[in-house]
Amino acid sequence: MPDLTRNEIVELLSRHGSGVNLQNKDLRGLDLSQLSFLGANYEDLDIQHAKCFGANLREANLNGTNLEGANLKGADLMGADLRGANLRGTNLSEAYLRGADLREAKLKGSDFLYTNFERANLKEVNFEGEILRDTYFIWSNLEGANFDGADLTRADFSFANLQGATLRRAHFYRAELTGAVLHRADFRDANLKGVDFFRVNITGANIAGAKFDELSF
Repeated sequence: MPDLTRNEIVELLSRHGSGVNLQNKDLRGLDLSQLSFLGANYEDLDIQHAKCFGANLREANLNGTNLEGANLKGADLMGADLRGANLRGTNLSEAYLRGADLREAKLKGSDFLYTNFERANLKEVNFEGEILRDTYFIWSNLEGANFDGADLTRADFSFANLQGATLRRAHFYRAELTGAVLHRADFRDANLKGVDFFRVNITGANIAGAKFDELSF
């Protein structure tokens, strides 16, 4: 049983606003859709399989939070601290994570359709084999991230830091890489068909075995 009901949380938010502290609470399976948790502290919170559709979690402290299987479609997580958070199987489609910190977050099996990671810190995050079509990584820090075998169709990496990232066997059809930092990036055996490399410096990247048919320079 969850530690609180939705009505009790609404009451706490109305009284304390961003000062509400739900640290270590068990809110598994609750419907938290459309609620505003702006700047609140939810460190180590357990909200597995909760419905957080359209919730306002901007600048919230979600460090180490268990969000496995939660529905965060369209949620506002701008500037949120998600370091070490468990986001496995989470619906992050259309979620807004501009400037969020996701270092050491677990993201296996999540839905990333139209997810916005602009300027997010995703250093060394593991996206191996994930479907990341139409995902936005503009200006994000992806240094050392793992995209091995990922589907990156139409993903936007404009001005992103991909230094040292693993992108082997990834599918980049019509992905955007304008201005991206690709030094030491590993593109071996990647599919780069249809990619526009205008204003892209691939010096220092490993492109052995990569497919460049229809490549635009």
